[in-house]
Amino acid sequence: MRDGLDGERFELLLRTVRSTCALPEEGDRTILGVPGDRGLAPDLRREYLSLMAVMITGHLDHHLIEVVAPDGGKGWAVVENTVDLTGREP
Repeated sequence: MRDGLDGERFELLLRTVRSTCALPEEGDRTILGVPGDRGLAPDLRREYLSLMAVMITGHLDHHLIEVVAPDGGKGWAVVENTVDLTGREP
């Protein structure tokens, strides 16, 4: 990730992640929302969500899917890669 972002963009991403991690300490109950998301370019939002998914789940087996809202806005959904090892059909 660091190799793909210049120093300033990487620092912005880290500040946003730190802001998110501080929300519970500040008593913020927001479930969906990226602190300062208006200041993040779409590619940084994607990196932010990917990084948060790793921090929350503790593993790398997820991917992001771009979604379009009814109003035409675009965002990302984090989807875990899951495999049913029991052999049962879905």
